Amino acid sequence: MDERASVLWNFGDGGFSQQESPSHIYENAGTYDITVSVRAPGDGTIRTRSVENMIVVRPKPAAEMSWEFEESNASRVNVHLIDETMGASSSTWIMGQEDISSSVALKIPGEYYVNLVASNAFGCQDVAVEKIQLGDRKEAIAPAMFSPDGDGRYDTFMPLIVLDLQDDWTLTVWDGMEVVFETNDVRGPWDGSLQDGGRAVSGKSYIWKLETTSTAGDRCLFVDNVLIDGE
Repeated sequence: MDERASVLWNFGDGGFSQQESPSHIYENAGTYDITVSVRAPGDGTIRTRSVENMIVVRPKPAAEMSWEFEESNASRVNVHLIDETMGASSSTWIMGQEDISSSVALKIPGEYYVNLVASNAFGCQDVAVEKIQLGDRKEAIAPAMFSPDGDGRYDTFMPLIVLDLQDDWTLTVWDGMEVVFETNDVRGPWDGSLQDGGRAVSGKSYIWKLETTSTAGDRCLFVDNVLIDGE
């Protein structure tokens, strides 16, 4: 093409270019016509050529995930991963370099990055990545024991990290069989009272978990044991 000529590309999606050999990124799925117009030097004659349906952009799935914390103990927590992707024909969960199932047991403490790779019938893929943060009593600044005997010393239990939390949180205590205490109020620490009206058993360990969100927006779960000191 004569270097003095001018060119205009119409990509069919509202995008244009005056470069001789342009590149273009289509943001939306669809079928697009391509038109090129060349203005000759001198008399300014314009020649135009269009190719209908030249570009076909297939839709891709939008990978989206969530998860639920399930059964826990002081050393690990079971996490149920939920695929909320629309328009996918298959999905794969990946952690590290390994494929995992939608139910996975994670050790405490630790930070885990979960990848959801979603594919559709056209072979198009999208990836969602989320971080699951798990901590124990050290990270939550929680005591290993307390003595709810009313003597005014260590009578209540509450992880001190809640004093610095900006988002909502929930503290749950259970005896291995059922929930015995729950609060989301920093002014309402556990004083050993049980939901059935009883009292925490001296010498027994109870499992507690604190669920919240980090300043980075990641869901966090702190889990550990607390011992009822009877001395």
